[in-house]
Amino acid sequence: MLMALTKDPREEIREELKDVLHKVEPLGAQVLVAVFERPKMTAGGIELPDIVLKEDGFQGKVGMVLKNGPIAFTSDETHRFGDRVPEPGDWVLFSVGDTFPFDLLVPSGKRRCRLVEDVHIRAIVQQPDIVY
Repeated sequence: MLMALTKDPREEIREELKDVLHKVEPLGAQVLVAVFERPKMTAGGIELPDIVLKEDGFQGKVGMVLKNGPIAFTSDETHRFGDRVPEPGDWVLFSVGDTFPFDLLVPSGKRRCRLVEDVHIRAIVQQPDIVY
């Protein structure tokens, strides 16, 4: 469901993680993503309950790429990634079960992140609230 986004979620995530992101380096083919968490209000004016919003941290399937590991999206004899691979700032789609979830502590609290192996990223999406 489309959300009433008052601030660009990319900028919100970047601002929130600016002091800690340099302290995390994904290894190998891992991709570090910040999970998209919906705002309280939908574009149609419906207010979502807190329990629904909290669940995004556990079940959210869309995240913003923060960093790619040193060999992420490197084609080899078993995988061909083609011309378009996710880069920092892209919104990507993944299966929650294929990820390693954790929280990064930030001054305002915490931000749910995940490590996803490159082969488990299923798609790049143009906006984070079109998939749920």
